Amino acid sequence: MGLGLIGPVFRRWDRATADRVTMFLANSQHTAGRIQRYFGREAQVVYPPVRTDWFTADRRVQREDWLLVVSALEPYKRTELVVRAASHAGLKLKVAGDGSQRKALAAAAGPTVEMLGRVDDVTLRELYRRAKALVFPQVEDFGLIPVEAQATGCPVIAFAGGGAMETVTPQTGVFFRQHMVEALVEAIAALDQAHIDPVQCRRNAERFTERAFDEAISRVVNSLVG
Repeated sequence: MGLGLIGPVFRRWDRATADRVTMFLANSQHTAGRIQRYFGREAQVVYPPVRTDWFTADRRVQREDWLLVVSALEPYKRTELVVRAASHAGLKLKVAGDGSQRKALAAAAGPTVEMLGRVDDVTLRELYRRAKALVFPQVEDFGLIPVEAQATGCPVIAFAGGGAMETVTPQTGVFFRQHMVEALVEAIAALDQAHIDPVQCRRNAERFTERAFDEAISRVVNSLVG
């Protein structure tokens, strides 16, 4: 109740102080749209850096017939949708991550779902390299995980919202547009017909290298101090 009472005051203060900001930077067009909507200001987009030098493809590693989720296991990440879809359709799924939902997800998971818990970077890279596809069901401002996966040549099945609309292309993955088991299962089936090229996945991920970020942020800084 307290936040409800003081919320309007803070919103007015936030909107007033926004007029004094010289430049807004956004980590995606999705975020820039929210800045425009709430503050009435344009924002310049600088995409975050992704460790594409670490997350690389390995042609010696064969892709296997299972899906992958990499996520904090919290409600807004929508991992339960993927677990339900895999359990319903009898699809093999590996879930890497930990969080408050882990026990509930494990209890709801069918025999084709494997809960891996938190994994280190070496294991994560191996999972990306071996998975049939990464499933990304949540809406994020940007979302590093789909780019990491693509950097290894891994296709992505993503919800059509947020930063994934900018980081996943028709050449690197497929989208589903409703948070429903049926919609996700249909998208998984569509992936088999999409014939995703791992080279295209890697090439797309290279738009978000650490070097690209350094160059972009340097241009912004130079424009402000120049």
